[in-house]
Amino acid sequence: MGATTLALNTAIEVASHHAGEVLLLDIDLQFGVIPDYLNITPTYSISDAINSSNDLDEISLGSLVNKHESGLHVLSFKHENNVDDYEQAQKIGRLLPILRRFYPYVIIDLSRGLDHVFASAISPATKVLLVSQQSLVSVKNTSRLIKSLKFEYGLQSDVIEVILNRYEKRHSIKLKDIEQAVGDHDIHLIPNDFKVTLESTNLGQPFVQSRKKSSITRSIIDLSHVLSPLEHEEKGWLKKLFS
Repeated sequence: MGATTLALNTAIEVASHHAGEVLLLDIDLQFGVIPDYLNITPTYSISDAINSSNDLDEISLGSLVNKHESGLHVLSFKHENNVDDYEQAQKIGRLLPILRRFYPYVIIDLSRGLDHVFASAISPATKVLLVSQQSLVSVKNTSRLIKSLKFEYGLQSDVIEVILNRYEKRHSIKLKDIEQAVGDHDIHLIPNDFKVTLESTNLGQPFVQSRKKSSITRSIIDLSHVLSPLEHEEKGWLKKLFS
């Protein structure tokens, strides 16, 4: 289970309480698979939304997004022309302010690592979640990403949080070691539940829907609270980036 699975299930959990108010953007230029996970075939793409950005209103945007039964709305690239997708990705900053007018929650699934083509999506984020694992290489890379987000993208420390994926308490690399490595950033633990995630992927049904009582679903529910604050708090427009 990777960042995309986490982003998808978290978005669906938030959408279960805010139907029609959550938009999940899959902007992975190489391996965007969220439509496949949801068994949907997009008619339109992020490129169509960007090309129509000057004329987008609630009705026209609603015709472009894919609407999942959970109440989640999805937009992705079609991956028919990588060169065209890359050129369009550089214009994503033009689209985001429009999306924020219609969606209180915009969740973005990025590709692995950081690509400056998405600077216009990263810099204004109200929360960035970095997905890491209990390995020296992964933790080291996460520390590097945190530094890049601060010094290259200008993010404040409290915006950046870490997801420790496939967490095992008995692992030789302990939570305290990771806390020391990443510094003063909140860490969210996602338990290692290979069976549930594999079943979810094969069935094309998010585990927050199919396995509601599993430990991994409970951890996603906790994670969703980071994205969905108390009702009296002001809602930021760009709620999450997964990388």
